[in-house]
Amino acid sequence: MSSLEPTRDREGPDLAPSREGRWLGLLTFACWCVHASVHWRRGSAPDLVWGCNLGALFIATGLLFVEPSLIAVGTFWLAAGTPLWIMDLLFGGEWLASSLLTHGVVFSLAIRHAVRGGLVEGAWWRALLGGALLQQCSRWLTHWSLNVNVAWGIYPPMRRYFSDFSRYWLATFVYLALLYFALDRALRWLHRRRSALVPSANP
Repeated sequence: MSSLEPTRDREGPDLAPSREGRWLGLLTFACWCVHASVHWRRGSAPDLVWGCNLGALFIATGLLFVEPSLIAVGTFWLAAGTPLWIMDLLFGGEWLASSLLTHGVVFSLAIRHAVRGGLVEGAWWRALLGGALLQQCSRWLTHWSLNVNVAWGIYPPMRRYFSDFSRYWLATFVYLALLYFALDRALRWLHRRRSALVPSANP
């Protein structure tokens, strides 16, 4: 094999650029742009710092420039953020139709990509540590009243269970670690199963 050819390990993602990957990148980026433009016109641009919105941008960027780490982190952030988005709607949060583009279209395509192409090694802890860093950055970039990425206070529906933010933060961190680890294992298992059922055209 030529040293110039892209390589791939058994468990890792496919690093070879493809036409499909570029088209998926353009599609996911278009979805993010539509959603971002809605927030911009509404004067709610700080909401784009939420992990799910940045996750969608990470996925689009990763697909366009073949950066598996960005795709994995974005996928895991959306996996964590989508249930919170649904919970927020159930508790009377504002409905934005464009949110379906990030939580629905982009997330579905990211899961599909992970199952077909695999995950970068250490995806779960990259997403976990990246999320902790993002939460801290949210304190610098957004106003406390917005509580973006629950960086300033306890998520309202959880206030009946927690009264101390430090305990809430620790519980959330442990929950996300378990969620990301389980998702990491599940996606790798699905990828191996698919690879066994659909042999590579270039063994």
